[in-house]
Parts: sequence; structure tokens; C-alpha cells
Amino acid sequence: MLHVFFCSLLIRSIQTTEDQVIVFTHVPKTAGASFWLQVLYNRKSKELNLYPPTPDTKSCHDKHHCTPHELMIACFMHTKPKFITVLREPVRRVVSEFFWALKEKRRKIRQGQKGQFDWSLHDWQIMNRPSDLARWVTSPHNTAHNRQTHFFGRILTSSPILYQEYASCASTNTSQTMKAAEERYGRKSVAERGFAAVIATDIELLRHAKIQIEKSLFFVGLAECISESVQCFFAKVGISSRILNIDQQEIAHKSHAPFLRLSKQLLRDIAQRNRADSDIYKIAQERFSRECGIPLKSERKVTSFSNDLKQDIFIVTAISQNHAAEVLGLIATAQRCRLPLILYDLGLYPKESMKLRFACGVEYISRLPASLDDWSKTKQLYGCAWKPAIIADAMSRHPTSYIVWTDASIRLKSNAAFHFRFALNQYPLLARRTIGDVGSYTHPDTIKRVLRTSKKRNQYLDKPMLAATVVGLAPTAKPFIDQWSHWSLDRAAFQPDFAQGQPCDHCRSQHPENGHCYRCHRFDQSIFNLLVYSLIIERSFKQSGEMTSPLPSTLVLSFDSINAIHNATLLATITKRGQRQLPRGLSIRWCRKRDVIPLSL
Repeated sequence: MLHVFFCSLLIRSIQTTEDQVIVFTHVPKTAGASFWLQVLYNRKSKELNLYPPTPDTKSCHDKHHCTPHELMIACFMHTKPKFITVLREPVRRVVSEFFWALKEKRRKIRQGQKGQFDWSLHDWQIMNRPSDLARWVTSPHNTAHNRQTHFFGRILTSSPILYQEYASCASTNTSQTMKAAEERYGRKSVAERGFAAVIATDIELLRHAKIQIEKSLFFVGLAECISESVQCFFAKVGISSRILNIDQQEIAHKSHAPFLRLSKQLLRDIAQRNRADSDIYKIAQERFSRECGIPLKSERKVTSFSNDLKQDIFIVTAISQNHAAEVLGLIATAQRCRLPLILYDLGLYPKESMKLRFACGVEYISRLPASLDDWSKTKQLYGCAWKPAIIADAMSRHPTSYIVWTDASIRLKSNAAFHFRFALNQYPLLARRTIGDVGSYTHPDTIKRVLRTSKKRNQYLDKPMLAATVVGLAPTAKPFIDQWSHWSLDRAAFQPDFAQGQPCDHCRSQHPENGHCYRCHRFDQSIFNLLVYSLIIERSFKQSGEMTSPLPSTLVLSFDSINAIHNATLLATITKRGQRQLPRGLSIRWCRKRDVIPLSL
């Protein structure tokens, strides 16, 4: 079963003389439907020449009706198609196939239809209830075992091996499959022993399947990393993509397997019968890790915590004593992601500061940047005027790494490192959308002073506002941060007269629903958005002698990239007592001195 689609909508930028043909090889129950739907969603397309073929290829379909592989070869001889696929851990795939088959049987019985796919009549008859899983697994006629090896060892190989004569019908006709196996091995009892036993002992077939997975296929994704697989595929073919929150069970089919506890003996039995699939799955994991930059779990087991940190991305935050308990959740989730955390002390008690110094992967900094000397003495500025200066200082400490600012209330998801790295490779600046627009929450005096233009506030009423709670920055964004820091420390620009935050007292009393007056202001966030629209999007900012070097022309913000933050972070839940909750099942790991990142005091 192959989904054939043309990538003229996707990869025209790579090959302009001729459209490339990508053939998606869908092994059942490997999250292929989720992968395929995400390809369509990312490209904002509803359909891409999907098999069954269009009427102009109907003649080819009639002559090669058993499997679309021959259809593709017959209809597109002038092209050299590239094959892609998604593989799944064998034990999970076999269990999922059983419950899917069980649901299919019930539906077909209600509709008065016969069985389908390549299950034997014996296997079809014993699939009646979930408790029949053990009988189905040990059935000698079960063709579900090692299906991935069977698929890639036979269909995608050009060598004259098993099923040469019956290649067009073997995958959808059980009797033809058994007949071909009998002729190959000369054993009349092969049908009784089961096709799975033939696959498990066919060294030549397994060898060809390994070659296909390791070398011949253009791309191999993993069902366990379906979100990363979609994004890595788009990166490999050289096109931009919208980063979406991929949930296999919500986007594709609902999971057919109920919450059922399987015995360890049954799981070992399934794994033993799928040794061939386990071998090619390990190869697929290694290739996926190598091409997409995601380390395998076995590679993460190191003796020292600090040696396993991803030093190309640094999480940055700053806290005072009021947020000392709140930041523990951020530290715990950063440790789970193996992301180093740079923690700036804005006024912690000595006991709390000594405690946080010895958290694994935390770089504790008690000395604030020199630009904040006046602020630290007088504390005249309102709000988070210190935030841009701290981000700029972190970028100067790690000039070649990605910097991600997060508030203390933010929690990182388990795949945050991948989403941040993938997005920042394309866009030097990441931020997420928030409520309101720039014009409604920016004081007129700030616009006048920062932009030094005659622009009015109403010119920014249609500009959606970006939040500053999570900001991702690539090294090329340093000039932007310098300017953001400069204006945030300018009292007249950051905190104009009568600015009261949002919504202000006047708006709450006069028009609380949707009205805004000139007092509404978001301080550092307002300046951030003005610079984003003026410097990056409109490129109308007037440089002055007070500013740093001009912004590079390559710095571009794409609003499609902000979804990476939604995929990588979430806001901590608040308990009944009003406290931010530590994620369930997580705890902070405390390291000895030799394992802690060197302190920068």
C-alpha cells in the first residue's frame, strides 16, 4: 500500500526543470496517516494527487491492480522517484494492528462484508475480543509479524529474490504469498508453519530490507517522533514549513488499542517473533538520529550530567525572592530536556541562592550587567526594564549559541530542544502571539521617541502583538537585542508620563470590554513590538548615533515560526493556593560541585 504524490507543490524550489516524484511507502499501523496529513496541513493543501490514481492514469491502474508500486513504475517511467516512509517500534505496531483488525472485523460483520488485508481465514476467525490477542500473536498463520521487513525486503528491491513471479499480488493476496514462499523454499508445509517463520529465517530478505532502510530510501521517519519526522522531512527537501502541534490520535485516527495491561511474557513473545523488524528499526533509529540531530536514548546515558547538556541552546531567566519557588518547575523541565539554564539573581535570599547554585545544569549569575548598575541602585524603572539587558548579557557570554528567554512561570516540554533548534535555524527571532494589538497597548510618547517619526498610534492598531514571556534568539539577532536593551533603559521611552500598564484604571472604569486610551502600555513588550515591526518588517527605523550597528538585512521574522514556542513550552498550572505547580512526576536533580557548570559570579 503506497501513497503516491507529486511534489510540484512542495519541491519546485529544488528542481526547477522537472517535478520530482516522492513515493510515500505506508506500512500499516506506523503512523503513516498522521505523517501524510501533516504534510498536507503544513502546505495548506487539501489533496495532492493521492492514490487511487486520477482518471488519466486509470489504464495503468487496471493493468496493475494488485499493488500501486507497479502502477507507479508503469505510469512514471521517465522519472526517478524517491521513496520515503515512517517506521514504528515492532511490538507496538503488532499490538496496534490487532486492535485495528478487531475493529475492522466488527464493522465489516455489521455491513455484511468479508475480511480484507492479508490476514488468513484462521486469524480472521479468532479475532473476536481483546482477550484474543495472545492467541492471535501465537497463531502460525499470522502475517502481521515482521511486516516492515517483508515490505521493504520485497517491494522496494530490484534484486531477483523472493516473490519474483508473484510480486504484483503478494502483499494483498495471502494464497499467492504462501505459494511463492513454498516455491522459494520447496516446503509444502510452509503454510502451516506460517509466513512469519519464513520471514524470520530469510537472511537474504532481511539483508535487502536493511539496505533499503539504510541507503536506498530518501527519508525514514519514526512514529515515536512523528512531529520531528514531519519537520525533518521538510528541512531535508529544502522547503519552509509551519511548525504545528502534532498529535497523532487527534489528527489522524483515534487509537484502536484500549488501555490494556499486557503481560511481560506476551511482550517478550511478540518481540521474539519480530526480531527482523527490530533489526531494521534500530537501523532506522540510527539514521533518523544522524540526519535529524536527535540523539537516541542509549546515547544519553553518560556519567556526568553536564557533559550531556545541549550547549548550542541556553535557557535564560531572572528571578527575585518572590519567584524563588516558581522557578523550580522551570529548572526541573530544563533538566529533563538536557538544556542548560542561565539564572540571574535579582534579589534572592542567601539561603535560596546557595540552594540554586547546585542544581544540575544551572549557571547561577549574581552580578548583573554593567548597564543595570543605575537601576540596581535606584530601581526607578517600572516593570521588566532589566529583561533586554540580561538577554544581551547572556548573548555576549555565549555568542555562538541560541538564547531562549523564558519567564519563571514557563515549563518546557520534553521535545523543546528540537523545536527551538529547528525554528531558530530558519528564523533568528521567535516570539508568540498574545492578546491585543500594538497600537492599543503602546503609549504615544513611546512611539514618538523610539521611532523618531511622525507615525501615529492608530497606524499600529492592525499589528498583532507578540508576547515577551518566551523569546528565542539566534546569534544574528544581537543588534536587535542591543537596541531593545537601549530603549528599555531609557526612562522617557520605557515609562512615559501617565503610563499605567494594561488595561489602565481609566479603561477599566470607562470602557472595560474593548476600549483603550493612551495610558495603556506594556513597557518592555511595547518597545519589543515597535522594534520588530519597524526594524524587521517595515525596515523604516531611523538610525542615530546613540544606537548600535545597523540590523543585518538577513534578519527576518516569520509569524509562521511562532508556533514553535507553543510546541516547546506551556504555562505552569496554578494551584488553589495561587502557587505555580511543579510538573507531576518531575523533581530537581542536585549535582556535586564537579558536575555543575562553572559558575560565573
